[in-house]
Amino acid sequence: MSLLLCSCKEKDALLKEKNDLQIAINQVKAELDTYQVKINNVTPNLPAAAATLEVQLKASEKANTELTQAVSELNSKSTRLQDAVKTLRPKVEAYKAKYLR
Repeated sequence: MSLLLCSCKEKDALLKEKNDLQIAINQVKAELDTYQVKINNVTPNLPAAAATLEVQLKASEKANTELTQAVSELNSKSTRLQDAVKTLRPKVEAYKAKYLR
């Protein structure tokens, strides 16, 4: 209806603008379709990747727990050995003083 109210010059300009807008709309729709395809390609792999990462995380947590326990045991052994050295050192020094003059 608005085209009927316009002069011939305005009609051509409006038709050109309409065509340009339609081309732009088609380009945007094509880009959206491309992005949707990319999203669809990524989405199915997410659960498998998440499951893999979860398994790796649990394995890492288990290894971390085991290593923490091993470190704790080594610290305990080190403390016991240091205590043993403290008790033996005076005896060794006394032995040296008595027999190694």
